[in-house]
Amino acid sequence: MEYYWPKLSEKGIDTGLIRIGYAHGLGNLLNAWARCYVYAHKKGNVKNMIAPTWPQFSLNQWRHNDKDKRLYSNLFTNKYYINGLRKQFILNTYPKFKVNETDTTKKHVKTFEIDGKSGFSAFLHEHQLIYDELIKITNPKHKKGLDFDFSNAISMHIRFGDFKRYSRSTELDFFINTLTDIREKLNSNVKCYIFSDAEDAELEELLKLENVERISFGSSIADILGLSNSKAIIASKGSTFNKWASFLGRMPIIFPEKNFLNLYYDAPELELTLQKDEQIPENFLIEIKKVLDC
Repeated sequence: MEYYWPKLSEKGIDTGLIRIGYAHGLGNLLNAWARCYVYAHKKGNVKNMIAPTWPQFSLNQWRHNDKDKRLYSNLFTNKYYINGLRKQFILNTYPKFKVNETDTTKKHVKTFEIDGKSGFSAFLHEHQLIYDELIKITNPKHKKGLDFDFSNAISMHIRFGDFKRYSRSTELDFFINTLTDIREKLNSNVKCYIFSDAEDAELEELLKLENVERISFGSSIADILGLSNSKAIIASKGSTFNKWASFLGRMPIIFPEKNFLNLYYDAPELELTLQKDEQIPENFLIEIKKVLDC
């Protein structure tokens, strides 16, 4: 008998109910879950998937006073996976092997750990399968962004928080200049919604622009799903958060400079990486016009 478990506790302690120690962002946790789910689905054995331990606690998020404390409690239901006492029994009884290791016992657990290198590659072509499962396991109150009307609007994902601490954040000028360029070329003061973990003061120059509004649906998964419902995205570099939104929603998306892993294998024209001082090419503007009905 083979079981499958998204092991989200790369560091720290996993009690089965909560993980204590290092707190990964939700995008990285979803990657481990998705790899596990796709593997179990291909084996025809999803019923043997063990529920991940989503809730987590890390002093780091509180010490730095991050907006997102990354608690992740009550985001998902585990009723479709093995959970509770049965989960504890299996994890404490049967040997565990990483997915690429050879198992040597009849009953064992295949573990799928967080792997920043593989990213989306293990499930790149399975976006519809993963979208359907993610919607199924997300608690209803976190799905309201799917009903929001983003018609004729562009969204931004501006990640500061821990990225700013480690000098990995995207400069605000990129967002201002990109939005201005789009508006000028479309000859339209198109609405812009901002998803961000930054303080209002950090976004002041952007928020001063006309027809720009901050938006949030109340949780990390709610905002990923809301962002996935957007018509077009101007994104921060290096963030799995906006990668998940684009992977699920498959809309035109613009990244600054270095971008990792093109997700649109079937529609590369929808994914643009702008180099410094580069203007948006005409063929990409055509794609934006299509989704904005300009």
